[in-house]
Amino acid sequence: MAAGFAEALRERTLAEQEAIAQAALQAQGVVAQALHASEARFRAVFEGAAIGIGIADLDGNVLQVNGALTRMFGLTDQPLRGRNVREWTHPDDAPQTWKLYEELVRGEREHYHLEKAFYRPDGTVLWTNLTVSLLRDADGTPATSSP
Repeated sequence: MAAGFAEALRERTLAEQEAIAQAALQAQGVVAQALHASEARFRAVFEGAAIGIGIADLDGNVLQVNGALTRMFGLTDQPLRGRNVREWTHPDDAPQTWKLYEELVRGEREHYHLEKAFYRPDGTVLWTNLTVSLLRDADGTPATSSP
């Protein structure tokens, strides 16, 4: 009788483990689908935006740019990617511009907004309404890599 009970308990445990494994796989599939949909929405907004958008790392190195930003500067995305945001320093930049940027990188602020001039490759000045936001990882620390 004890052997029969032990065998039934083992079979029940194995069945429960299989059900848990199946539920975990199903949940993983749902999460993967949601992540894919979220990434597709981001990509559509990023690429289709009428405003220039760039993504840089915490050191200010440009990782990604959209078409609107490349058109603003009159370049392709290749010459913009890999450059550092400090390369676009303009003599009319207020000292506050870079103070805000340093505060952002240190995680002391989430974003800032200001009017800023940039040099275009043809030597003309491009005035923009610049908004810079800090992306954070899931644990709340400033993100160190591209999305």
